[in-house]
Formats: sequence, structure tokens, C-alpha cells
Amino acid sequence: MAQMQLTKSSIEKVATDTLRQHGLHSIPVDPIALANRLGIKVNNAKFSEPNLAAMLSKRGNVVWILLDEASHPHRKRFSIAHELGHHFLHLRTDGEMIDHSTDL
Repeated sequence: MAQMQLTKSSIEKVATDTLRQHGLHSIPVDPIALANRLGIKVNNAKFSEPNLAAMLSKRGNVVWILLDEASHPHRKRFSIAHELGHHFLHLRTDGEMIDHSTDL
């Protein structure tokens, strides 16, 4: 699959199409509900690196979002949504995307 041009309108289209496909029509959107519908596992983790906020990992058909267990629930909600964005826009093959709190 060719890499899509990441313009604001193309990102908004991916988000709108994804929410529509999964029946999420009201705001606020529950990012955990979307992850569950996609079969993405969301788990808390205790990272050894202090500034690690979240991580998206893909191995074959299995995708995980790992969240810093010490993060505030609002921060976790943001991080899940952020990692879902990486899932839809960037992570096409096996690998990881790691977000440090300073990156977010």
C-alpha cells in the first residue's frame, strides 16, 4: 500500500471514515471502545524508561497499546486516541511506535 499524503484533510477523512465504519457517531468518542472494536488490546504497563507515556506494538495481526500505568485517566484516554492515530496513519508492518511524554 502506498503511503498516503498526511494533510489535515486526509487525516480528518481517515478519522471520520473510521468512526462511521464503527458506529461511533457521538462526542465524546470512547477510544477504548474503538480499540476494542478493532481488536486492539489496551493494557497498562510499568515502563522502565521514566518519560515513556505510551507504545503501539504490532506483531502480525495482533496489535497492542501499552499505557504508563501511573498516568492520569485523562492522559490515558488521550494516549489511546494518539496511538490509534499512529495505527491508522503509520504502522503498516510489524514494529513499534513509542511516544515519550515530551513527544506528545
